[in-house]
Amino acid sequence: MVTRKRLRTILNALALYVLAALLIGYFGVNAYSGNRGLKAKEDIDRQMAALNTDLTRLKPNMRNGRGASRCSNPTPSTRTCSMSARACCSTMSIPMT
Repeated sequence: MVTRKRLRTILNALALYVLAALLIGYFGVNAYSGNRGLKAKEDIDRQMAALNTDLTRLKPNMRNGRGASRCSNPTPSTRTCSMSARACCSTMSIPMT
């Protein structure tokens, strides 16, 4: 009787350690490779650097008035074009000129 109780005590303690290790491992893996983990942050930083280089390359063209048109479709009416430009610029935080 005493042997069985001692064995159950040892197995309970072992099960708790294994459960704790699995839980820590789960959160550790997600902290590195999850949607908001370290790897995702590196990807976002890489994308941000590429977009910043594109922005610095395109900014001089916008100052000279030779930049890309804000209207992506050349055939719509002026009102539709300005409305789509406002919607685009408001979502991207670009000041309208």
